[in-house]
Parts: sequence; C-alpha cells; structure tokens
Amino acid sequence: MPDGGHAGWYGNPAASNAGPRDWETFHIAQLLPWIDATFRTYAESDGRAVAGFSMGGFGALKYAAKYHGHFASVSAHSGPASLRRDQGLVTHWVNETQVLAGQREFRARLGEAGVPHEWHEEPGGHVFRAELFRRDLDGVVARLRKA
Repeated sequence: MPDGGHAGWYGNPAASNAGPRDWETFHIAQLLPWIDATFRTYAESDGRAVAGFSMGGFGALKYAAKYHGHFASVSAHSGPASLRRDQGLVTHWVNETQVLAGQREFRARLGEAGVPHEWHEEPGGHVFRAELFRRDLDGVVARLRKA
C-alpha cells in the first residue's frame, strides 16, 4: 500500500508548486526494485500485490492497469476507479457518492469482460474498514505464489 502524498494521484506531474512529486517513478522504478533487492521475494506478478485506500485505491488500480503483468492482485478500498466521471469531481473532493458510482461502473465492466473479481459494499462514509482489509489481505496472500 504505497503512499502517494497529500495529492499525488500516483503520477509524475508535469509541474508542481510543491516541488518534485514523481510518485509513479518512485513506486515502480525505485521502490519495487528495492523491495526485491532487500527482501526474499518473487520478482514477478505472482509474487506481488498492490492495494490502497481512497486516493491509494485509485493508485493501485492505475498501477495494475498501466503495468499489466506486474501484480497478481489489486485492491481498492473506497478508491475511485475513474477520475473522469462526474466532471472530475472526485479529484477535488473525495465524495463517496462519486467513488461508489465509479466502483459500480468499473465492477460492471470487469464482469462484462469476464475478469474475476470480488467486491464488498458497506453502508457509511469514506472510512478505512480494518475488518474488510483483513479479509482482503487473506485473499491476497492466498493468491500470491507460495514461498
């Protein structure tokens, strides 16, 4: 679950008034190789998963789509599946209404494409739910290549 700063959106912006924010380069070109060099890992998709909450959920989905074949599992907890819906409203204020609508739309597209997935919806606001994360983590570990 890589950090993306306060408003990094898991990219390399062309310009920033807050200094360099090359989160994508950091995560993909620096962090992943460091993890593989430092820990006993399988440096392949079956040995990697990516997850995130809120903006981090968006980042996890983005990385899994853009770097197809890098991750065996992706999890987005209350993360927007699209930044383009609702005139980009989700990027200005994370509103669970837009996030949920985008997730439902994304889920439908996964189903139409025959992509295996699971989802859970809980009533309430835009909060991290530890019990769902633990359940998700069990599924992620089960999906990864065994050591």
